[in-house]
Formats: sequence, structure tokens, C-alpha cells
Amino acid sequence: MLITKSVFDKDTSSTISPIQVTFIRAFSGTVGLAIWGGMTRQLKDWVLPFRNPRLLKNLSIVVANSVFGGFFLSILALKFIDASIASTLGSISPLFILPMVALVYKEKIKSRAVIGAVVAIIGISFIFGLAFIF
Repeated sequence: MLITKSVFDKDTSSTISPIQVTFIRAFSGTVGLAIWGGMTRQLKDWVLPFRNPRLLKNLSIVVANSVFGGFFLSILALKFIDASIASTLGSISPLFILPMVALVYKEKIKSRAVIGAVVAIIGISFIFGLAFIF
């Protein structure tokens, strides 16, 4: 409720730091999953793979990047811009994946994906009134 209130009330969002909201979100999710795992008696099976140190290391890196990169930055965006703008900008994250897939995995990007990305960028520019770019 605290997080929801901070989104709808700009005065409250200025008093709650984005890192606190990120921590509350991550902690709530962890507690919720622990309760669910305990109720379904699957918690032991979920924890078993974490005995592998390599998996634990890789998972820790991914979690740190997603929680403190993605969640924190999206909450920070809500603090400074309207929720509609933050939501629209947050939904274009697949556009940033295309160059990474090409560079890191050396995959060939299909023309259909490139056309979709260009159309998405043009659409977003119209939403924000940046049609002068094109």
C-alpha cells in the first residue's frame, strides 16, 4: 500500500526514497515466495539448486542487476516524471535487447525485428511530440 500511495501521490513519493521502495518490493516478493513454497511444501526443492556455487554467483549478478538496475530506475523515474511517461519508456526495453543480442550472442537480427523496432521508436516519438526527429 505504501508503494501504491507513493505512485499516486507525488508528495509522498518525495519522502520515500526509490531505494526504500525497491527494498520493500524485493523483500515482499521474497517473503511471499517463502510463504508459498512453505504452504506447497516445495521450498526445500527450490533451495536445493543453490548449493551450486556457480549458479549462486550467476544468479546473484542477475538479481542485483534486475533489482537495483531495473526496479530502482523505474521507481526513480516515477519520482521525477509522470507515470504514463515512465510506463511508456519502461515498455521499450525490448528495443535495447536487439543490439545486445547482436553484439553478445552474434545472432543475426531479422528484418522483421528491425522494422518493428523502428515503428516502435516512431510511435513513441509521436507520443512524446518528438516527431521532428524524423
